[in-house]
Amino acid sequence: MMNLANGTLFVSGFGGDIWSINILSGAINWYTNTTTLQGSSETNTPYGVWPLWVFSNGAIADGILYLEEGHEYSPPLFLGAQQLAINSTTGKLVWSIDAFDVDGLAVIAYGVMPILNAYDNQIYGYAWVPAKLPLYSPSVGVTTSTR
Repeated sequence: MMNLANGTLFVSGFGGDIWSINILSGAINWYTNTTTLQGSSETNTPYGVWPLWVFSNGAIADGILYLEEGHEYSPPLFLGAQQLAINSTTGKLVWSIDAFDVDGLAVIAYGVMPILNAYDNQIYGYAWVPAKLPLYSPSVGVTTSTR
């Protein structure tokens, strides 16, 4: 996978490696891998690492690099694959969620990223929301006893 954003080339491979490279100087900004981000795959995958889906370009929005773990849809699906959200400046994991990717390209439109999850064959839409959402509750009380 290769992706360009803000003067940076992001490269990742099936072996779980991820690089951020300055396109002007060729300097490596950071390197990480899926084992560093989420721990050892142990015997959960037949590869010995958490593989990154390589037939897609991932997606970048608002300083977050989105990558999918998985392989071409051919059973067995292995346990523990994640949808990864990685800080594009530092290479640190922002969040992850169980999601075995088999469809490839993550796209973001109107602030929503739809992703197919092969674990349950559902399509999920991820969106960034403000950190502080106002929550309102009714101002009526609940009666627990009438004595």
